[in-house]
Amino acid sequence: MTAVEKRLTIDHALVHIIFQAMAGIVYGFTVYLLMARGFNSAIAGFSMSFANLGSLFIQPMVANFLDKTKKYTVFDICVYISIIMVLLYVASCLITNATVLLFVIYTLSIAAYSSLEPLFNSLSSVFINSGINIEFGRARALGSVSYGLICFIFGLLTENYTYTVVLIGGCIFAILICLISLIIRKDYYFDEDGNINVFTSSYNPQ
Repeated sequence: MTAVEKRLTIDHALVHIIFQAMAGIVYGFTVYLLMARGFNSAIAGFSMSFANLGSLFIQPMVANFLDKTKKYTVFDICVYISIIMVLLYVASCLITNATVLLFVIYTLSIAAYSSLEPLFNSLSSVFINSGINIEFGRARALGSVSYGLICFIFGLLTENYTYTVVLIGGCIFAILICLISLIIRKDYYFDEDGNINVFTSSYNPQ
């Protein structure tokens, strides 16, 4: 494995660690957050259902946009979606009562995260198609560990603090998704054939 591939393996591992940590927040604590705000379990289930249905429309739209555009990359879209998630989590912190608006905000935050999932997962196939050899299994394993740790840590925190700690965690990890997308974006780019290429100015292949 070259120095370039080792660096890309680290980048890919960081993506999975942060992304799966966010998954722990979104999927692991949505029902807790909604019920803590005054909703019942049925409404929480509706929120998850509507979010997944919404992502069925958002994901193809994003994929179609990326196929057609030459100006934006998958990392640009990840930055924009993560910014939207930060704004949604901040808005949810400002609303204290169980309202329709709060329900919509939570549902949109789940849908936004779900739309990121295929973008990050597609990176593996992009690397393979471009002939870049990185350790995908290790990156995914670290992501799984990250998911478990976040669920454990925030599970303990919610026993001693209010639901706000989960919202703050969501904001932090959404910001980290934005930052890692910006950092990785400067290191490589997509050519006209959709293959990924490394900027040699950022890496030493020796």
